[in-house]
Amino acid sequence: MLIETALSTKGEVVRAAILACGIAENVPAIYSAPEEAKLVVDSKQKRIWIEGVEITGIQPDTHGYFFVEALARHPGPLSLEELSKKLSQGRQDGDLSARQAKTHVRKMIAEAMAAVGRSFDEDPFPTGGRGCYRCALPPYVQ
Repeated sequence: MLIETALSTKGEVVRAAILACGIAENVPAIYSAPEEAKLVVDSKQKRIWIEGVEITGIQPDTHGYFFVEALARHPGPLSLEELSKKLSQGRQDGDLSARQAKTHVRKMIAEAMAAVGRSFDEDPFPTGGRGCYRCALPPYVQ
Protein backbone atom coordinates (compact mmCIF):
# COMPACT_ATOMS: atom_id res chain seq x y z
CA MET A 1 0.00 0.00 0.00
CA LEU A 2 1.44 3.34 -1.02
CA ILE A 3 0.67 6.61 0.67
CA GLU A 4 -1.00 8.58 -2.08
CA THR A 5 -0.44 12.16 -0.94
CA ALA A 6 1.66 14.13 1.48
CA LEU A 7 -1.59 15.00 3.25
CA SER A 8 -2.56 11.43 4.12
CA THR A 9 -4.67 10.76 7.17
CA LYS A 10 -3.17 9.24 10.27
CA GLY A 11 -5.12 6.04 9.54
CA GLU A 12 -3.69 5.79 6.03
CA VAL A 13 -0.15 6.16 7.32
CA VAL A 14 -0.69 3.60 10.10
CA ARG A 15 -2.26 1.05 7.72
CA ALA A 16 0.58 1.53 5.20
CA ALA A 17 3.19 1.04 7.93
CA ILE A 18 1.46 -2.10 9.21
CA LEU A 19 1.35 -3.58 5.72
CA ALA A 20 4.94 -2.59 4.95
CA CYS A 21 6.16 -4.23 8.14
CA GLY A 22 4.06 -7.36 7.58
CA ILE A 23 2.56 -7.23 11.06
CA ALA A 24 -1.15 -7.05 10.23
CA GLU A 25 -1.81 -10.37 11.96
CA ASN A 26 -0.21 -9.12 15.19
CA VAL A 27 -1.91 -5.77 15.75
CA PRO A 28 -5.50 -5.06 16.77
CA ALA A 29 -7.94 -4.77 13.85
CA ILE A 30 -8.68 -1.13 14.66
CA TYR A 31 -5.30 -0.19 13.15
CA SER A 32 -5.93 -1.91 9.82
CA ALA A 33 -9.61 -1.03 9.47
CA PRO A 34 -10.58 1.24 6.58
CA GLU A 35 -11.55 4.84 7.36
CA GLU A 36 -15.23 4.22 6.58
CA ALA A 37 -15.60 1.37 9.12
CA LYS A 38 -17.64 2.53 12.12
CA LEU A 39 -17.82 -0.94 13.70
CA VAL A 40 -14.57 -2.90 13.98
CA VAL A 41 -14.52 -6.48 15.23
CA ASP A 42 -11.20 -8.20 15.88
CA SER A 43 -12.14 -11.88 15.79
CA LYS A 44 -8.67 -13.03 16.85
CA GLN A 45 -8.26 -10.79 19.89
CA LYS A 46 -12.06 -10.75 20.48
CA ARG A 47 -12.30 -6.96 20.75
CA ILE A 48 -14.89 -4.50 19.43
CA TRP A 49 -14.70 -0.79 18.62
CA ILE A 50 -17.45 1.61 17.56
CA GLU A 51 -16.34 4.90 16.04
CA GLY A 52 -12.83 4.28 17.38
CA VAL A 53 -13.95 3.66 20.98
CA GLU A 54 -13.23 0.20 22.38
CA ILE A 55 -16.33 -1.36 23.91
CA THR A 56 -14.60 -3.14 26.79
CA GLY A 57 -17.85 -4.15 28.49
CA ILE A 58 -18.52 -6.67 25.72
CA GLN A 59 -16.39 -9.54 26.93
CA PRO A 60 -14.86 -12.15 24.58
CA ASP A 61 -16.80 -15.36 24.01
CA THR A 62 -20.08 -14.02 25.44
CA HIS A 63 -23.49 -13.68 23.84
CA GLY A 64 -22.86 -9.97 23.43
CA TYR A 65 -19.61 -10.52 21.56
CA PHE A 66 -21.07 -13.22 19.31
CA PHE A 67 -24.15 -11.06 18.66
CA VAL A 68 -22.02 -8.17 17.38
CA GLU A 69 -19.67 -10.40 15.41
CA ALA A 70 -22.52 -12.30 13.71
CA LEU A 71 -24.28 -9.11 12.63
CA ALA A 72 -21.03 -7.47 11.49
CA ARG A 73 -20.25 -10.50 9.32
CA HIS A 74 -23.75 -10.80 7.85
CA PRO A 75 -24.52 -8.50 4.89
CA GLY A 76 -28.15 -7.72 5.57
CA PRO A 77 -30.88 -8.75 7.98
CA LEU A 78 -30.32 -11.81 10.17
CA SER A 79 -33.35 -13.54 11.67
CA LEU A 80 -33.69 -13.56 15.44
CA GLU A 81 -34.14 -17.32 15.26
CA GLU A 82 -30.87 -17.84 13.39
CA LEU A 83 -29.07 -15.37 15.62
CA SER A 84 -30.38 -17.06 18.76
CA LYS A 85 -29.15 -20.43 17.48
CA LYS A 86 -25.67 -18.95 17.00
CA LEU A 87 -25.73 -17.60 20.56
CA SER A 88 -27.33 -20.55 22.41
CA GLN A 89 -27.94 -23.55 20.24
CA GLY A 90 -29.36 -25.65 23.05
CA ARG A 91 -31.88 -23.11 24.39
CA GLN A 92 -35.53 -23.59 23.58
CA ASP A 93 -36.86 -20.12 24.46
CA GLY A 94 -37.15 -18.68 20.96
CA ASP A 95 -35.36 -15.40 20.40
CA LEU A 96 -34.78 -14.48 24.05
CA SER A 97 -30.99 -14.87 23.92
CA ALA A 98 -30.73 -12.54 20.89
CA ARG A 99 -32.96 -9.91 22.48
CA GLN A 100 -31.03 -10.07 25.77
CA ALA A 101 -27.69 -9.86 23.94
CA LYS A 102 -28.86 -6.75 22.05
CA THR A 103 -29.96 -5.07 25.29
CA HIS A 104 -26.60 -5.85 26.91
CA VAL A 105 -24.62 -4.65 23.87
CA ARG A 106 -26.50 -1.33 23.69
CA LYS A 107 -25.84 -0.75 27.41
CA MET A 108 -22.12 -1.53 27.04
CA ILE A 109 -21.84 0.81 24.04
CA ALA A 110 -23.54 3.64 25.94
CA GLU A 111 -21.23 3.10 28.95
CA ALA A 112 -18.07 3.02 26.82
CA MET A 113 -19.06 6.19 24.99
CA ALA A 114 -19.96 7.97 28.23
CA ALA A 115 -16.57 7.00 29.68
CA VAL A 116 -14.86 8.99 26.90
CA GLY A 117 -17.31 11.90 27.10
CA ARG A 118 -19.37 10.98 24.05
CA SER A 119 -22.94 9.97 23.54
CA PHE A 120 -24.21 7.38 21.13
CA ASP A 121 -27.95 7.57 20.69
CA GLU A 122 -28.41 5.60 17.49
CA ASP A 123 -29.28 1.92 17.42
CA PRO A 124 -26.37 0.13 15.73
CA PHE A 125 -28.46 -3.05 15.39
CA PRO A 126 -32.02 -2.04 14.46
CA THR A 127 -34.71 -4.36 13.23
CA GLY A 128 -34.16 -5.42 9.67
CA GLY A 129 -37.72 -6.35 8.95
CA ARG A 130 -40.06 -8.54 10.90
CA GLY A 131 -38.14 -10.88 13.21
CA CYS A 132 -34.68 -9.73 12.11
CA TYR A 133 -31.79 -7.52 13.22
CA ARG A 134 -29.21 -5.91 10.97
CA CYS A 135 -25.97 -3.99 11.40
CA ALA A 136 -26.55 -0.30 10.65
CA LEU A 137 -22.88 0.68 10.90
CA PRO A 138 -20.31 0.07 8.16
CA PRO A 139 -18.45 -2.94 9.62
CA TYR A 140 -14.94 -4.31 9.34
CA VAL A 141 -14.19 -7.78 10.70
CA GLN A 142 -10.68 -9.15 10.87
